Amino acid sequence: TRSFSFDGINDYFDIGNPTELQLTTDISMSVWFKIDSNPTNNFLNIITKWISGDAAWSVYVTKSTGILSFWVSTNGSTQLQIHSTTNVNDNNWHHFTGTNDGTNHKLYIDGVLEATGTSGNIYNSTQSILIGKTNQNSFLFEGHIDEVSIWNSALSSDAVTEIAAGPNDLTSLTNASSS
Repeated sequence: TRSFSFDGINDYFDIGNPTELQLTTDISMSVWFKIDSNPTNNFLNIITKWISGDAAWSVYVTKSTGILSFWVSTNGSTQLQIHSTTNVNDNNWHHFTGTNDGTNHKLYIDGVLEATGTSGNIYNSTQSILIGKTNQNSFLFEGHIDEVSIWNSALSSDAVTEIAAGPNDLTSLTNASSS
């Protein structure tokens, strides 16, 4: 029933680079978010494991378009990006899920598949996983973030639908692995 509020100035979480999250093939990320009505930052980073030359993946929204981007890197530098078609910069809650199975990655907004792209194994970056900013710049998130989850598997579309229908106890999903 609560979310974390990010002011776009200095609020973020650094969860380090735990071994359990050094994923190189299958990964899924899920998060609920709501962008403030008039953000000042041009790029609003939701969750990322990125610094130039040592990048694994990132999820961010471009302020001017309201488009959410999800990318993975196979070599630490090249970004294989896909983008939402829904404008999520509308002061409403949205749910994002991104999946990668080592071959394809997919982007869902509010339980709907909006983009797919070819991929590969994810580069094992040494960077910390950050919620609300990147390692390299000040593109901090402005708004609310809730229920950040990362799986070591590529969730099925049924699992994405179940999570997006939330709120859920993510440890007892019918359609998703518990790992």
